Amino acid sequence: MLEVCLSNMNIRRMEDEAIGAVAKVHQAVFGERQMDSERWVRLQSQAYPLNQFFVATANGGVVGYILWSEMGGFRKDPILELRQMGVLEEFRGLHIGSKLVTESYERIKAELVSDGRNPPYRVLVTTARSNERAIRLYEKTLGAVEEGCLYDFYRPGKDEVLLVARRGNGKI
Repeated sequence: MLEVCLSNMNIRRMEDEAIGAVAKVHQAVFGERQMDSERWVRLQSQAYPLNQFFVATANGGVVGYILWSEMGGFRKDPILELRQMGVLEEFRGLHIGSKLVTESYERIKAELVSDGRNPPYRVLVTTARSNERAIRLYEKTLGAVEEGCLYDFYRPGKDEVLLVARRGNGKI
């Protein structure tokens, strides 16, 4: 069944009718600390083009999403933040996260250039220190490197690492 799903997988910009499906993925991935996933997704999506959601779909359903934000205003040399990404547990390990990062990033980069701006100057990503899989993913797909740590950021003992990808690193 997963082979069928992957052959039908598509990365696309999120449309309003997918807000509920993205909220379900958000709740499934981050549920232990979230109170109202649908409201959060809806509010984030209303800040387009500052915030941009992309979804991974397979067999007609949303199996993952990514949220990008532009930091510091609409600069000639933009700085992006990969704000959040989630993939349903049963679809992890199938390179859906990699596809979400690379394909959505390329679309945003092309859009920036078509608007007369430069490709992103920097990309900031934060993730839990314990999330080694995500750290490796961001290193591989974006060329991001760890540049700092926010100790006890969300909860005691839960450190958040800051990763930065720089234009000219061969990835962005």
